[in-house]
Amino acid sequence: MSSRARELAGVSADLAGQVAVVTGAARGLGREMALALGRSGAQVVLVGRSTAAAPNRVLPGTLDEVEHELEAIGGHGLVVPADVSTPEGVERVATATQEHFGRCDLLVNNAAVSFIGPFLDVPVSKWRAAIGVNLLAPVMLAHALLPAMLDQGSGRILNIGSGAATSDGVLQLPYGVTKLALERLTTGLAHQLTGTGVGVNCIRVDEVVPTEAVSRAAPELAGGARSTPQDFAQAALWVLARPGWFTGLVLTMEQLRDLGALPR
Repeated sequence: MSSRARELAGVSADLAGQVAVVTGAARGLGREMALALGRSGAQVVLVGRSTAAAPNRVLPGTLDEVEHELEAIGGHGLVVPADVSTPEGVERVATATQEHFGRCDLLVNNAAVSFIGPFLDVPVSKWRAAIGVNLLAPVMLAHALLPAMLDQGSGRILNIGSGAATSDGVLQLPYGVTKLALERLTTGLAHQLTGTGVGVNCIRVDEVVPTEAVSRAAPELAGGARSTPQDFAQAALWVLARPGWFTGLVLTMEQLRDLGALPR
């Protein structure tokens, strides 16, 4: 481990008092990151479309349930139902965050949709949906929340990527294309924000992490996973808590292990 990495390893993931916006927070990695943020002392804006009043018809989990879990561990969550692929949804998130907390310190762009199939079997409408949620939502949320981060001279944006960005063998081309674009957004935006106190990084989830969706769709893969969703959530917090110079990185799961953020 380099001296720079050893310096990183000594920095705790204490985010007490900070306000975090987490998209796709009703289940999976989003839920686990929201709960980990709450345990670390952050106040969490829970963003998604699955609520008690309008649950997902296929997958379990709602924003309300995560809010109750946060309260049970002494945390505080704010449920903001929103479709972040639309300007109206993004405005709802930004307005609710500002009115309730008066600030935003951390933005975790986790929400994503995927459509599986050969190219000619996936209509253009599915491409539009993937671009809207996986790429334009992070762009619009950054537009909405970044100015306040710049005014306060600090902030972190964490984009959740995927190994599909670099894999040609995965039959989810819209997902892979948008995740690769998200990596470029990460590095380009980080470069533009150098010296502002706002860091931008991406975790490329290039291994199976057994969330509800993975366990349902491919239980045989979930059984061989090296990291749990809880492990991943702690690694995400570790990245969010890094100093301002730690920016512009697309981190693989193995790199997170090398840095001590994920267990081996």
